[in-house]
Amino acid sequence: MTTFFFIVSACLRDDLVFFVYLYQRRIYPVDKKRVNEFGRAYEEDEDGEVKEDESAAKDDAKSDKKALGESKKKR
Repeated sequence: MTTFFFIVSACLRDDLVFFVYLYQRRIYPVDKKRVNEFGRAYEEDEDGEVKEDESAAKDDAKSDKKALGESKKKR
């Protein structure tokens, strides 16, 4: 087998993986109502309210205060 065969087969494999990715993106759309890691949603609920994860926002605020306090102690 030549090097050319391995290069061509690797390119075809990459193309196949890419087409599988495109197919999955089409059949599994992104849920815009789902809250992301920052506690934000991109669409409103059925009630007209935007979902927000309050516990994640509180945890972020606590970790920011803790990090700020530790940096002051090091100085």
